[in-house]
Amino acid sequence: IVASLPCYLEENVDRQRGAGVFARSIAVLRRLNGLGYGRAGSDLELSLVYNPQGPSLPPEQHRLEVEYRQRLATGYGIEFTR
Repeated sequence: IVASLPCYLEENVDRQRGAGVFARSIAVLRRLNGLGYGRAGSDLELSLVYNPQGPSLPPEQHRLEVEYRQRLATGYGIEFTR
């Protein structure tokens, strides 16, 4: 599964996509994790796609992935494959 999450901060996602979108996205990601998607040792992949806001280039991929992993895991208990 590929999911788009433009940021790990609620205010940024809701500003870009509308009020409440971040909370609904987190709920869906948690449900997918509960089904085994994105979990360590699982063959069920969950990939997150970053969408830059505005006319700018995205940050370096590895650094961005590390930051997403840390923020989503500690803040919401979410894991993903890549």
